[in-house]
Amino acid sequence: MEFFKEKNLWQIFKSSQVIPISKSNKWISIIVASITFINGCFLTSQNLYEVVTVTSGTLFGVLITTLGFLVAGYTIFCTVIPLDLQKNMSSVIDEEVGLSYFNSFHFLFLRVFFYFVIFSGFLFLINFFHGSTGLIFFFIENKCFYFVINLTGYTLISGITIFILMELMSFIFNIFQSVRTTLYWEKSKDENE
Repeated sequence: MEFFKEKNLWQIFKSSQVIPISKSNKWISIIVASITFINGCFLTSQNLYEVVTVTSGTLFGVLITTLGFLVAGYTIFCTVIPLDLQKNMSSVIDEEVGLSYFNSFHFLFLRVFFYFVIFSGFLFLINFFHGSTGLIFFFIENKCFYFVINLTGYTLISGITIFILMELMSFIFNIFQSVRTTLYWEKSKDENE
């Protein structure tokens, strides 16, 4: 069974990518990133730099805190779902994505964790190197290149933040759906007895 095959984190992340991302999550993020890019074109390099460094520092703390709550909530959630329901979900394949319902169900949650961790790493790197006068400073002495780097950071932070918030909204909806599924499962068991 595919459920029992050992996988590393990268394989799980790649497997989770077969599950489609909501079109509204994608398009809202792209629209916000586009508006941010246009707005950023009218700002100075120094304004962009200040917004990127301040925002990345604040967001890093918020994301790490939220990630802790997500992990704790997911752990509690996994212990609440009945084992017989999880066993049945592992043996039924979702034809749309080619994964068992168990894997589809949990990969949706794990994908949100991956996005949080990757984005947190990106923000950490911005915070770690933002005051650097080393090698990075050597590359950004060119004013045009400096502007482009800050504009790119400004756009990415805005677009990815909105995307992660949209994925978080989907995460909460998926928890709601799984609670409904669990209640339906328990109700059908009671009716069959």
